[in-house]
Amino acid sequence: MSLRETVSVTCPSCRKAYDTSVWSTINTDTDPKAAEKLIAGELFDDGCPNCGKVHPLNYPMVFHDPEHLVMISYITDASEYRDKVDEIEKLFEDQPQVSPESGYRHRIVTTQNALREKAVIFYNGLDDRLVEMLKVIYSEQVLAQYQNVQFKDVFFLINPKGDWFMQFLADRPITIRVDKNVYEGLKKQMEKELALPQNEQFTIDMEWAYLKVNEKNKELEQQKIN
Repeated sequence: MSLRETVSVTCPSCRKAYDTSVWSTINTDTDPKAAEKLIAGELFDDGCPNCGKVHPLNYPMVFHDPEHLVMISYITDASEYRDKVDEIEKLFEDQPQVSPESGYRHRIVTTQNALREKAVIFYNGLDDRLVEMLKVIYSEQVLAQYQNVQFKDVFFLINPKGDWFMQFLADRPITIRVDKNVYEGLKKQMEKELALPQNEQFTIDMEWAYLKVNEKNKELEQQKIN
């Protein structure tokens, strides 16, 4: 079930206060349109009823995709990470049907872009671990090609036609198309590793993926030597 609440905000343009509703939880089953707004990057946009200006809001929320057994928690303050972990682990006790043992995946993100990206990944039935590894692989290629560009971040996107892209945020943004066959090849190559029992991973990002890719490369090199 989705949950909304009413909050008072002050418009940054006209400085007048007004009430608006925000999502504390979006359930893709009960509110697919809200999920689509998140995926489109429009969920946090809010229009002031006084001056008509649209401005972004920022608030914590949970994206729940029951079809794909996923919950993504967005926190606005990274210092609250440990509290969110405790909250999720308490949820496992109270609602075992959404625990990892039931097949659920839980993620914690600290930016709206990361929330949107995870929603896109899972909503399309993909594995975010493989996508983060893809980002590492494509980043190495782009960094080698554009050596004078200062990159800040990279995000995975899927357009309405179903095409995949990597968007590199930099002093001059670069968007490149992703070959779906690379994902499938990586999926087959990492099948054994990703199937291994492991502790619940709340943070799956490029740092996590970089370590996994390095481990796999070392393993392959060792196999060549032997």
